[in-house]
Amino acid sequence: MPAVLLQFELESEARVEHRRQTLLAKLADLQAKVKEQIEKYRQARQKREVLEELRRQQLQEYTREEATREQQAADELFLLRRIHRK
Repeated sequence: MPAVLLQFELESEARVEHRRQTLLAKLADLQAKVKEQIEKYRQARQKREVLEELRRQQLQEYTREEATREQQAADELFLLRRIHRK
């Protein structure tokens, strides 16, 4: 093989290796970014689930309190009617 071809092959291999290293570095960077985004998504989902649970508990408490108020109003109305009948 002539020296010129050998030199050309070596330079080509060097360029390919340089490109490979550049792409590997880019891949590692993108993988780190994906991992970071997955973690952000996990944290956001966890916060959403906490807020949903808090909302569910508040609605349940409100519903209980509303039922208690309605029962008290019905009891008061019953007593008022009973008092006025006498």
